[in-house]
Amino acid sequence: AAGQTACNDCDAGKYSESAAASCITCAGGLYSHAGARNCTPCFAGTYSEVEAASCILCGVGTYTADLGAGSCTRCSAGYYQPKNGSTSCEPATNGTYASATGQASASTCPAGTYSGASATTSCSACPGGTWSAEGAKACQTCLGGTYSNAGSDQCYACNAGQYSSGGASSCVACGVGTFSRPGNSTCTPCS
Repeated sequence: AAGQTACNDCDAGKYSESAAASCITCAGGLYSHAGARNCTPCFAGTYSEVEAASCILCGVGTYTADLGAGSCTRCSAGYYQPKNGSTSCEPATNGTYASATGQASASTCPAGTYSGASATTSCSACPGGTWSAEGAKACQTCLGGTYSNAGSDQCYACNAGQYSSGGASSCVACGVGTFSRPGNSTCTPCS
């Protein structure tokens, strides 16, 4: 202003161009130190609100890919981010899933389910005649003489007097004049 005896520096979060009479507030995504002549954009992986003196790291489950972000973006379902200050999210790998947005980690598929693709939001139940352990990328086929229901974490032996071929969801009774022992894949004729 006219008649001033000294120049005043602008506070942090504001700036003044040379010979300006007042300070201007930095917008979101920008910051400044006290006495600054301009605002500086926040780096990718960080953000700031209006009138910021510094930028803040994006938290876990969030990211910013661009300079000058006014907020962080939550990771989409199927993706996660375990680190602060990230510029992208990681896809859930085979055998895992991320069901919600903004997750810091992926979850392991429970036994009896699988995930055969990356960036999935859920695991699929193994069909009858198959099984899986925790974290499976695919289901395993039950051997002859065993069976399983959908979503099983193991195969079960057929009872005596029954049999099954590989990949069965149930056992079949032996025909008249034949027999089987527990876990057999065929029936044997009586002699």
